[in-house]
Amino acid sequence: MKPLSEPGGLKQPEALIAIENVGLQEYTEHPFARGQLTEDGQQFSSPSTSGTAESTFAIVAAATVNPIHFGGELTELEFGLTTALRSDVGTAAVATVQYQWAARSIELAQGTVRATREFRNLHAEHSSVSDVGTAFAETTFSGRIDLNDELDRFPIEIQLKIKSEALIDAVAKVKNSSYIRAVSSSLYRRKLE
Repeated sequence: MKPLSEPGGLKQPEALIAIENVGLQEYTEHPFARGQLTEDGQQFSSPSTSGTAESTFAIVAAATVNPIHFGGELTELEFGLTTALRSDVGTAAVATVQYQWAARSIELAQGTVRATREFRNLHAEHSSVSDVGTAFAETTFSGRIDLNDELDRFPIEIQLKIKSEALIDAVAKVKNSSYIRAVSSSLYRRKLE
């Protein structure tokens, strides 16, 4: 019997592959505030209003980060999320605006959603900017986060929730410097020749 490598030899099984660990793979994306360039380099998403005054969070910004060819479980995940907050215009009142960033991983099977996970809060709910008026006040949450079942792989959904503690609505917009950075142990698969 001829070996696989010789002409006329046995046909090599198609499923035979080699898996090589090529180290760590890093990915960074700025998923918010794209549009026309600005002179000072600062861009913001369109302002969104909470729509419900007091006690109820409203989702005012959301993005899905799904890099091509970045698979597998994450070994490190870092966020840098900057938002600008204010009270609704048309009123002289000031309010304390509550806000919270949350994220979750989505499980895909052949391009379609296989399982929806719960959103994980990235920081405490009571983080707030006190007594904002009609001018925007910027605030940033950043750092690396512990990975768990809700947040351990791409694609990742990120959302910003806000509410006002007064009878007037809160308004928020997200800055273009906001980012998500991830590191994964990448495996490279190739067919054996």
